[in-house]
Amino acid sequence: MTISGEAFETYVKSYSAPGAVRGAMSDYRASAEDVAQDIEDADKKVKCPVLSLWGEDFGAVGRLFDMKAVWSEMAENLSVAAIERCGHLPQEEQPEAVNKLLLDFLKGWSG
Repeated sequence: MTISGEAFETYVKSYSAPGAVRGAMSDYRASAEDVAQDIEDADKKVKCPVLSLWGEDFGAVGRLFDMKAVWSEMAENLSVAAIERCGHLPQEEQPEAVNKLLLDFLKGWSG
């Protein structure tokens, strides 16, 4: 499933703003530093509850990696879910499924 209509137009408008693409791509430019930090902290696991969601059909993640195994190396209190019939943008492509998972994960949180 892909995004279309008003949601797509919102992304086009947002990415058309000066500096928007640069900001979005900064996440990718930071990959080397991110990986270096992961290696440095490989012996430490996140202790707080962690929810990892991804699009099952997103080739760069859901089909390329065993995400549960990846996150199990980094977090102790882990919940994972591959969002079915979904690619790169689970929150846009399957908002009901994502919202249900988020609400279930946060249920009882007293933060």
